[in-house]
Amino acid sequence: MSVINFEPVILVVDDDPDVLELLGMRIELLAPLKVIKETSPNNALEILKARDIPIVMTDINMPEMSGVDLLKRINALLKGIQVIVMTAGTSTMNSIECFQQGASDFLIKPFVDEDIKKVLVNAKDRFERWRHFIHSRKVGEGL
Repeated sequence: MSVINFEPVILVVDDDPDVLELLGMRIELLAPLKVIKETSPNNALEILKARDIPIVMTDINMPEMSGVDLLKRINALLKGIQVIVMTAGTSTMNSIECFQQGASDFLIKPFVDEDIKKVLVNAKDRFERWRHFIHSRKVGEGL
């Protein structure tokens, strides 16, 4: 019986290196997660293809690829990854589209530590429920 063993890692994607650095430091202080920071959504996808990462936090507005498009590609790779979208001044329609495409939560810029911690706890809980469901289905089906 094989269960995906996701790493205690979060992949944070934002085209602004300063935001990445600040958010990465805050996450590492607030949660027992290693932070992988990436400014390129395409590079982020390559990382996700190579590693089992349970949580992705991505900006919605990026020049190379929108957060919505990144979200769609992440969901095509593997179901169960918890994607948290970050937004500052994006339109309501972009935010709604992210949820329609499977975003699990959102984080509003500028970041507040309490909000960061809350979305990470929620993502971890949802991921654990998803993993438990998959594991129980495999056991029940004899896979």
